[in-house]
Amino acid sequence: NFVRNLWFQMGEQVSVKMIRDKFSGSNAGYCFVDFASPQAAAKALQLNGQPMPNSSRQFKLNWASGGGLADRRDDRSPEYSIFVGDLGPEVNEYVLVSLFQSRFPSCKSAKIMTDPLSGMSRGYGFVRFSLPMFPEASADFMPLVFVLSGVAVVVTSLIALVQNDMK
Repeated sequence: NFVRNLWFQMGEQVSVKMIRDKFSGSNAGYCFVDFASPQAAAKALQLNGQPMPNSSRQFKLNWASGGGLADRRDDRSPEYSIFVGDLGPEVNEYVLVSLFQSRFPSCKSAKIMTDPLSGMSRGYGFVRFSLPMFPEASADFMPLVFVLSGVAVVVTSLIALVQNDMK
């Protein structure tokens, strides 16, 4: 498979779990890759956003949890996630993680959920922390989430106004 061969060419032995659409059985647009060690996975994450060899696409990589090799290790520290909803289409993972990291140094990552066919944001995501801080993070950022939602509505409306085929 393409993903396994891609990592093999880079010197990594991996196992790959391709995710399929439950209705059509076709590729859902993402997969899970198990690396031989957390260090190998961390090295691979440095390629996030870089072009894939022999492809016009870029790597979209992040840590996953839920049964991979890393989850079976005893030395993995606990992580805490919060749900962030009502995100506008202009909010990407970099913007979201930067926003939280500027206020909470324990923020490790952000993942915005996307439609596997179109690649467009579904308008929600998750922010992961190394320290439990849900009450203060939620309370402090609630007004900001509302502002981002309002900006998204205004920007989307303005785009719709200037598009000839939408009138």
